[in-house]
Amino acid sequence: MPASTINYGTSAGPIACLPLDWGVMVPLGFMPDVPVVVITPSREISFEVHIDFGKALRKAVAQSGKRVGLIASCDWAHAHDADGPYGFDPAARQFDEETVELIKENNLEKMAEFHEDFIEAAKPDGIWQTLILAGAIPFEERKVEFLSYEAPTYFGLICAAYHT
Repeated sequence: MPASTINYGTSAGPIACLPLDWGVMVPLGFMPDVPVVVITPSREISFEVHIDFGKALRKAVAQSGKRVGLIASCDWAHAHDADGPYGFDPAARQFDEETVELIKENNLEKMAEFHEDFIEAAKPDGIWQTLILAGAIPFEERKVEFLSYEAPTYFGLICAAYHT
């Protein structure tokens, strides 16, 4: 499984760290002061590798003996609004609707079957993180609590909790 550490600008000092994106900053705003590890999935590797990474993460957590929470933070389709930075594509609505159904059905792994053209048209951010989550929590142990779906701007937002 490919993995790397990224530094930004220099190897030491105040600009040595890559700035955090919204997918990290927003959930951190709701977190207590606890140690955090940020994992940024790559769109350059297969969906199967993301699922395998989730399985490896699960194994490492089990071996650590620590209580760990996994937050798969991401936006969904980004082509809901013609005035948004990615324009409008009807695939965005369809993509988000199908994703909501897969989450409600607790069938996260099925996201790996979305066609590349469909993904490109809808412009989601969430598949990769969600497939890591799918690998980390096996289907038979996942109890999903679907909380909400909204598309208040050019991108979709989904909130769900998984309990084991």
